[in-house]
Amino acid sequence: MTDTQEGDGKTTAEAKDDGSIIDVIKLILFLGICYVIYTIFFTAPRESKFQDLAATQAPSDQRQFLSIVGKAIAAADEAANDAAKAAAYITGNQKLCTRAPFDRKTAWVGIFDEANLTDSSEDMYVEVEIGFDNKIRAEVPSWLRSTVLGLEEGTPVTFSGSFKRGNMDENQCLRTTWSVLTGGTPKLARRTYLFDLQDISPVSE
Repeated sequence: MTDTQEGDGKTTAEAKDDGSIIDVIKLILFLGICYVIYTIFFTAPRESKFQDLAATQAPSDQRQFLSIVGKAIAAADEAANDAAKAAAYITGNQKLCTRAPFDRKTAWVGIFDEANLTDSSEDMYVEVEIGFDNKIRAEVPSWLRSTVLGLEEGTPVTFSGSFKRGNMDENQCLRTTWSVLTGGTPKLARRTYLFDLQDISPVSE
């Protein structure tokens, strides 16, 4: 059996292929628009909310952390090329690792993002935004589950615990969610850092 010719000289199969490509392009455009809308209406206000919270309630070690990360991101944004950008992030990681980043962090502040529970209800995970589009992700210990179940998205919280150690052979001070699979990266913006959570609670009004 042969493909029939369409009016423009294309076979039926070729016309279907063209239609599939157009559908893919439409999907990509739709996802891009959704991302822009999410960034404008959710990410930016959430970041502003965090910065206001940190300015008034973040402990000194968290402010030092934010200063190092913020300066590294600013230097990377102004970098003349990719090598200079990587160098800026590498310097930031080196500075972070001289500030005892794996010691217990007490009463750090953040914005509650989400919590996940496995279908078996065996494991619960929480994500908290900590500025510059970064988050921590942690398994929720049993004694904190009831607290997490009562948190609404966007709630300011305080939390305590410690960061997981990254791979400084790859200039990554703090371990991220994907570093085990894809290797470490020194980038310090839009990262999700693995965290050993010991306490979390809503910020008192």
